[in-house]
Amino acid sequence: MELLCGKCGKTLNVVWVQAGQTIQCPHCGNTIHVPAMDESDRPMDEHYSGGLGDDDFLTKARLLLQRKLLVVCGSCGERLTVEQRLAGRTLRCPACGEQIRIPHQADEDDLPDISTRMDVLDITEKPGPSPIESDAHFSADPDENRAWSRWLVAILLIVMTGLAGIAIGYILRGRGGRGVPEEKPPTNTVPARPEPAPTTRPTVTIPPVVAKTVPVTPKPKSKAAMKVRQVKTAILADGVVPAPLGRMFLYVKVDVIAGEDALSINVTGGDVVLESDAGKIASIGMASTGSIVPMVARGGMIVVKPLAGGIETLVFVVPEDLADGTLKIAGIGEARLPALPAVAIPAPSAIVGEYVEAGRYLRLSFENSIMESLRTGGVHRLVISRQGERLIISLPTTGLRGLAHSAEAGTYAATLTDGKNRLRCNLRLIDSGKRLILYLSEKPYHQIIYKKK
Repeated sequence: MELLCGKCGKTLNVVWVQAGQTIQCPHCGNTIHVPAMDESDRPMDEHYSGGLGDDDFLTKARLLLQRKLLVVCGSCGERLTVEQRLAGRTLRCPACGEQIRIPHQADEDDLPDISTRMDVLDITEKPGPSPIESDAHFSADPDENRAWSRWLVAILLIVMTGLAGIAIGYILRGRGGRGVPEEKPPTNTVPARPEPAPTTRPTVTIPPVVAKTVPVTPKPKSKAAMKVRQVKTAILADGVVPAPLGRMFLYVKVDVIAGEDALSINVTGGDVVLESDAGKIASIGMASTGSIVPMVARGGMIVVKPLAGGIETLVFVVPEDLADGTLKIAGIGEARLPALPAVAIPAPSAIVGEYVEAGRYLRLSFENSIMESLRTGGVHRLVISRQGERLIISLPTTGLRGLAHSAEAGTYAATLTDGKNRLRCNLRLIDSGKRLILYLSEKPYHQIIYKKK
């Protein structure tokens, strides 16, 4: 791990076995205590590539982002654990208030302080009186309750007897007044009319109704599908992370629609592949948004519910001269990509001019003296001039000079020297010559970005 001396500001390389011990700074002699670290603070194995190869450019970049730096305040001795992504910023010691400067690297936006509040409402209902307690005519004494019951029965019997007597008397009075009427012979006798003979109607037989059986054709089961919405390419991801030499980032925005079965797609597990003349190219993940750390892509799963859909942007690292290809997603199928626009190659004369540093993608420290001088030299200029067939490179504020010659389309091989040491590097023109990338090596965190004046 790397430890920053709080007194002289030098970076020390400390092995993990020294955690918990006390060492002396070899530059100023300051006594530094190396804090003991648990397993969660140890960086991941830089040789792990997640199945994409030991030299995979992007995997190593992600691993370097996870590293941490131990900083000791030179004023009070407070030990701080600082993430490498904060390089280039000045922190204030929480113990004594002294400022501690972390070596320069791209700044990130501060995360907003978000606080939440929960209101607890008292919704407890107080029990009301039971029906028994609210009845004013009910007594708690059982003997008294039985007495009330006997009185109620007696009153009801008396009332019913009275009503029955009244009804019987009314019926008897009605019969006595009218008497039995006398029978009188009929005055007019009308002979009975003969009944007509019954008519016979014909019997009509109605045939039974037979229901017709209509054959039902089963509805075809809906299947998963996808549609490519947009494709675009970029040499710089997030405006900071450069693609390797001769390669570029490819972004494919695709609609993923599930059928009657849910979809589960492992983006970086081989489920998403781009087939082209360059062979099969696996996706490095999905486009990441809202991250404070420059990140090319994030891995993970695409999960779509039945008969639902979603939109994702898949990221690939492809050759710079790729023209087209076929996107294949396991469980869905394939879709042909539209033709990709050719990358514009600037003319050789476009490289001549003066450039100003516009961004850097550098490690915290380098063992190479030329790389270290570029890292610690601050923002600087780069001037390229032509002398005959040769290109002369100079970095005035760092004292570095060198020569360059054309290598491939838009790239140049260069050699920088400080008078004692030499460094082989590469230059790459992008954006029609408006920007230039200096590759100190092919490894991640070894690049500086310049803008033409």
